[in-house]
Amino acid sequence: MHTTFVARIRLLVIAAIPPLLFLVGCSPSPERMRAEAELLLEEERFEEAMPLLEELLDRSPDDRELNSLYGTALLSTGNPSMAIWPLDKAAELPGAGHESLLLLARAHLDIGSPSDAVEVIDRVLDERPDILEALELRIEAYRALGQSDSALEDVDYILSFRPQEYSALLARASLLLDLERAEDAEAAIAKARSTMETEDAPEEWKARFCAIDATFIFERQEEGYAEHATGTWEECLEDFPADPLIVTQSVDFFDAQGKAERSMQILRAAVGKAPENSSLRVALGLRLAARGEHEEAEDQLFEAVALPNGASARSVLIEYFSERLEYDKALAVLEEWIELMIEPPTNILILHPDLLIRAGKLDAAEDAIDSIEQPEFKSLMRGRLELARGNPERAIELLEAGIQLWPGNAVARILAAEAAEQLGDFDRAIAEYTEAVRNDASNWEALSKLAAKQEALRRPQPITQFVNRYVETQPRDSRGHRLRFEIGMWSDNDEAARGAIRTLAAMPDQRATAVAFAGRFRAKTSRIAAVRFIAESPIDLTDPENAEALTVLLENLGALDQHDAAIERVDAALSAHPDAAVFHELRANALGAAGRPTELIHASLIRALELEPDRPGALLTLGRLESARGSLESALSLFDRAAEADPDEPAPQWAAVLSLLNAEREADVEARLRKLLSTHSEHRPAVELLARRLSTSDKDLGEAQLLAERAVRLGGGADALVTLGRIYHLQGNTQRALRVLRRSVNAQPNSPSARYQLGVALAKSGDVEAARAELSKALETESFPEAEAAREELSRLGGPTSG
Repeated sequence: MHTTFVARIRLLVIAAIPPLLFLVGCSPSPERMRAEAELLLEEERFEEAMPLLEELLDRSPDDRELNSLYGTALLSTGNPSMAIWPLDKAAELPGAGHESLLLLARAHLDIGSPSDAVEVIDRVLDERPDILEALELRIEAYRALGQSDSALEDVDYILSFRPQEYSALLARASLLLDLERAEDAEAAIAKARSTMETEDAPEEWKARFCAIDATFIFERQEEGYAEHATGTWEECLEDFPADPLIVTQSVDFFDAQGKAERSMQILRAAVGKAPENSSLRVALGLRLAARGEHEEAEDQLFEAVALPNGASARSVLIEYFSERLEYDKALAVLEEWIELMIEPPTNILILHPDLLIRAGKLDAAEDAIDSIEQPEFKSLMRGRLELARGNPERAIELLEAGIQLWPGNAVARILAAEAAEQLGDFDRAIAEYTEAVRNDASNWEALSKLAAKQEALRRPQPITQFVNRYVETQPRDSRGHRLRFEIGMWSDNDEAARGAIRTLAAMPDQRATAVAFAGRFRAKTSRIAAVRFIAESPIDLTDPENAEALTVLLENLGALDQHDAAIERVDAALSAHPDAAVFHELRANALGAAGRPTELIHASLIRALELEPDRPGALLTLGRLESARGSLESALSLFDRAAEADPDEPAPQWAAVLSLLNAEREADVEARLRKLLSTHSEHRPAVELLARRLSTSDKDLGEAQLLAERAVRLGGGADALVTLGRIYHLQGNTQRALRVLRRSVNAQPNSPSARYQLGVALAKSGDVEAARAELSKALETESFPEAEAAREELSRLGGPTSG
């Protein structure tokens, strides 16, 4: 899915919304509640403190300290978006000190808005230019913005009055590396080393220095640098085997060297050394999940949740299950979490019904929505519910009410866009997605859905600007750079595509993607060059984590008819990792391209699905096999499973439509088309087909016209113009029909169907001679769908009917 499940819920509660009001029977005194909340915060039991703080804020909404405490709790529970409002309010209330502003800056940084963070920090430094914490935060913000020069100025300023400051010494070395000033960086590292040895620095700073030293060795790119850097990282791991920074950066390094197994060893060893560290367990769990080892991944994530500091791991576990579409498991984790709370905070109250809706438990979701007090949230969630119930008209009414109360909420706009798509209102869907992106430049879901529509329309503007804004605010999110590459490819902007490849190549966990994209880029001019580039790349093509690059290699080998080489490649990968579902799927594809027996293809797909039952590509390919051998119901079931596993991909639903057409199950085709277009209104073949069917049956020429016009806008070409011209003709709008049909004949002069429709329209306009000429030209092709009708029309007009 484009936007992660929990991320959408976090977005839903951004901005200035008052805290939840809840009633209690015999409430303790405010003083006692405040003392209890402060104690809970001190013990880092943030979730338990939040309801107390919310009730206190309900009684004293302008209490600066309460707002600050509430914002701190939200930050500590991974809800920086929600923290913005109380922290902003705390910063503006009388008596606010720089601490409140710095907390607000921290929240802006955590939600990916470094420019907003700089603006807040500047307010602090204008009055107190020597506050170390403010300068350090601004350095972090500048780096997030890619402004290393400005960050370096702040570092040098710190060192001017605190020359032994470890953080500044290490930051200076790191920034000089960013700026590719190798000699200066080497001197800075030597200075940091000397200071640390002299001052006997704390272990955490020694670990940070070790990471910078290893990074510097690697980035010098001198002979033997990789081996030297490897040795340095191994020394760091020996000294600091469970330090989160060392573990994270060493894993990145070994990944970049194609040594994924070493990375896994590092994570396992770190968890073994520090079993109480929830963040390390989460990292290991997510790594296992990426490898398809879901049983152990779940074990690690549940272990993280059970730890005393494992509250934030619950969000990760809920997100993990949600992205796997295992909503019942996600609900079980959430509802157990709710049981532990005295009164659930607002974000949990919204997450609960949304999860219930996704799980199909709509009545339970309605009950959960009743517990939400704010009218803004209640309208939006009720709209969400009506959307799930298949009532887009009612949904859009509720969503509009919510948008009026909260016009800047991006998620509300996304839901309104989805409702518009279900209603067939393509233009409104685009408008709502556009507003969502304007309101929130970091909203991936809105951006990706808008990009799909702009690609279908072949309009690189304004999506290019929106994507550029996204990567500015989220520079480390690979999805934005991936999208820049895709836009560069379909808009023929080679520089944008190359730039995205360069950026991805510099991200350690995206090296395989960079290789895959570079291969695709080369394939535009030479498939042989693409094959050579990928085959000679330093990444391990037998590692499941690098399957994206192997996929592009196999596709190009197949296009070059080098099928044996493709099969050998994927068999080598399977030999190394026989339980990697992705390799079994790729083997099936390679066998299919080579024309090998269906039984072999079928066996590979079955094995892939035994390993990963919800693998969309394998489900789709197996469905096509089932359809080809006449097992329609089995095929439709597989297509539906593929569509559920990957809702953003229209191919499974379109495959179901084609299978029904081939089986002459005409009665079911329209329902399938409408279902497809309710979520993928930009799918041109489906738009064209539904328009054509509606116009043929004369069921609803108004709807058919709108669909045909959309098909033309989506680049449907001559066939779409023929359909639109025919609809205008049936509506009695002969002049518009003639204009459109002449365009279709000019675009496709050898199309007998286009000439037939133009001939009919000319006859209706009274131009009999031109009509006979077009019909005669059409009948030079003996066989086409309207051939018999063309002969009858030509005969009626008094022309010869022989082909």
